[in-house]
Amino acid sequence: MSRLKSPHQQRVERFMAAAEQTVPDRPTMPGEATRMLRARLIMEEAMELIDALGIRLTISSDRFSDLVGHGLSLSDLTFAPAYPPSLVEAADGCADLSVVTIGTLSAMGVADESLLELVDQNNLEKFDGGYRDYSGKWIKPPNHKPPDIARCLEIQAGLP
Repeated sequence: MSRLKSPHQQRVERFMAAAEQTVPDRPTMPGEATRMLRARLIMEEAMELIDALGIRLTISSDRFSDLVGHGLSLSDLTFAPAYPPSLVEAADGCADLSVVTIGTLSAMGVADESLLELVDQNNLEKFDGGYRDYSGKWIKPPNHKPPDIARCLEIQAGLP
């Protein structure tokens, strides 16, 4: 696995350089300010995309007080069709979400090519014994092994 960056990641990094954001040359966890920025950007774009899909997202009000300080899980959220979707806004939202998630990889010094190849291959392997659940999501088979992301990052860091 190499440290190749896709043309998309290279363009995102040009934007990040212009915005005076740090792009490490090796995998590393960035500081709190960078992590907060990336989390806010991702959430903002995800919420805009969900809205563009015509979906209203709500947090279960009866569970809200339990969530403070304990994190949020998918089961705490309700997704419901609420208004007409917009193809243009949804496409824009997908592109923007890609920019902020690839930018987050860059902020962590992670090259996208080998990581995405590894994850894509692993996702395709889920079809060997997996199944579709009630929501339409494809579920991995019980014997499925996750991708070795730690090894991918070690290789990118130049570790043996």
